[in-house]
Amino acid sequence: MQQVYQALTNRRRPTPILKPLREVKLQDLHDFCCTIKDI
Repeated sequence: MQQVYQALTNRRRPTPILKPLREVKLQDLHDFCCTIKDI
């Protein structure tokens, strides 16, 4: 599951660490849920 999460963050933002952790978590968590729905 962590690999999927990293793949999502790397695909959308090359440097997610530079963004606020809270913002990254919220956005990527939403994308993560949408991706699971598609699967």
